[in-house]
Amino acid sequence: MRHPGIVEMDRVSMLRKGRSVLEQVTWTTFPGEHWFILGPNGCGKTSLLEVLAGYLWPQEGSVSVLGERYGRVCLPEIRKRIGYLSTWILARIPEWALAGEVVASGEEASTYYSGYQKSAVAGKVSSVMERLSCSFLKEKPFGEMSSGEKFKIVLCRALVNSPGLLILDEPFVHLDIRARYHAYGVLEEVVSWGSAPQVLMVTHHLEDIRPFFTHGLIMDRGRIMARGKKEDMLSREVMGGMLGDLGGRENLSGQGLVQGKDKNETVV
Repeated sequence: MRHPGIVEMDRVSMLRKGRSVLEQVTWTTFPGEHWFILGPNGCGKTSLLEVLAGYLWPQEGSVSVLGERYGRVCLPEIRKRIGYLSTWILARIPEWALAGEVVASGEEASTYYSGYQKSAVAGKVSSVMERLSCSFLKEKPFGEMSSGEKFKIVLCRALVNSPGLLILDEPFVHLDIRARYHAYGVLEEVVSWGSAPQVLMVTHHLEDIRPFFTHGLIMDRGRIMARGKKEDMLSREVMGGMLGDLGGRENLSGQGLVQGKDKNETVV
């Protein structure tokens, strides 16, 4: 018997301003998998995530997430079951909003929740902030936080509803090196939870691909160029096809890659 996928996309195509951003995308993810998504700027990675989160609508194809077929389900309701962390969400959070209010806003997939302390979501806010060891930030304004603290708060926001899917669009882009490696540990802790969501992450940095990732997706010009298990997607053959000729071992080492003995050896 075929197991239902967490994400199921079938021949999805989308135009934006007359330009093709997704073209005949077919992709399925299954429980127990965690995926990274790589590709050059403008290749459709973020558009793919926004289709899955219900913020963009394709002109062709079908999309199902967590067993719900888009077009037959209320999108605001399915968004409550999807955790989403993106730079555009960070930009929309008021600087004066308290951390607890930001976390509570995830309950309705918004960016601010005034008076949450008197609502049923207050318990969920306390629980997720305790699990990520940031309860002490609950009354701190978002604009006064460090980049690492902001990351924890928006991650708590994404997790407040105990989602089945966690979508991360370049989640570490604003973090300095110390905060970035601390954030890696936080995310690895979340994945270790018994009720952990499936993680889909867009990144440009190979060091962001932590050991818990099981699969990878490579995109270019709106199309899926390769997909499969992590070790296959990080092979010299696949990476070479995506990155082109980097000019020898020195450049590869500078990207966190190592010299492979053959074309299929993993390069990170």
